[in-house]
Amino acid sequence: QWSQLKEVAAKISLESQEYHVVKEVPVDERVKNVLSRADMNFVQSLIKLREKRKHLYILIAEDDDLLQQYVSSMLTDYTLIKARKGEDVLVSYLLNAPDMVFLDIELPEIDGHRLLEEMKKVDRDVFAVMMSGHTQMKHVKRSIQIGAKGFVAKPFQKEKIKSCVEVCANLKGLYAMSG
Repeated sequence: QWSQLKEVAAKISLESQEYHVVKEVPVDERVKNVLSRADMNFVQSLIKLREKRKHLYILIAEDDDLLQQYVSSMLTDYTLIKARKGEDVLVSYLLNAPDMVFLDIELPEIDGHRLLEEMKKVDRDVFAVMMSGHTQMKHVKRSIQIGAKGFVAKPFQKEKIKSCVEVCANLKGLYAMSG
C-alpha cells in the first residue's frame, strides 16, 4: 500500500511541476486537478502515515525567503516541509501529511484562506496557524471562521510559534521538543 501511495504522490508532484510551465491553465483548474487525485484511499493512507509518527511534521507556507528561514530556525527540532506558492502548499500537504501548517495569508497563486478551505475538504483535521503582517480583525476572524487553530502576526515571536507547536503536539498526542 505504501508503494501505491508513493506512486499517486509522485503523479501529483509531477503534474504540479508541469503546471508551473503551462501558464494557460487557471489556478482554480490546477487546484481541482490536484485535489481530484486525492481520493479517499489516498487520504486514509496519509492519515495512517501521520498516526505512526512520534514527533511533529510541520509545513511552513511562506513566500518570503527570510521569513521562512526565520520560522524554520525556531523549529530545528522538527521535520520541516517548506512551500512558497499556493499550489505547492497543497501538493506538499498531500505528499507529506504534516501534523501542523504555518500558513501565510498572502501567498502567490492562492491565498492562505482559500488554501485552508481546500485543505479542509480533504482533511477536516488540518491544524493550521495563519500568519500575516496584517493584523486587522477581519483577517483574524476569517481565519478562525474557516478553521484555523491560531493566528500569528509578523514579525513572529519565538514564544508564540513554540506555543502553537505545543498546542498541536498536545492535541495530537505527539512529542513537542523543547528548545
